[in-house]
Amino acid sequence: MISNPPGIRNLIRRLRIGGCTVKRWLLKEPYLGPLQEGCTTCIALIRGNRITVANIGDSRCVLSWNCEPPRNVQALDLSTQHKPDAKHEKQRILK
Repeated sequence: MISNPPGIRNLIRRLRIGGCTVKRWLLKEPYLGPLQEGCTTCIALIRGNRITVANIGDSRCVLSWNCEPPRNVQALDLSTQHKPDAKHEKQRILK
């Protein structure tokens, strides 16, 4: 049996609350046609020095920071896009 790390239930609850908040906001917006349709999301929860990321679809979460000298920007992918043509996604879909 896999045990959840401490606080995982609270983390999941907070991610769901955030998702519901965004959904309510989107439902208030006027419909802009099929170009505005889709089902992707990317949520990052920052607690202290930890970042927890949840993503669905072809959304991405990237952490960036500026190093010396100025404009030496570094970036780190925190999520993986769920593109249907990616090998691992194609295998998952075909299961």
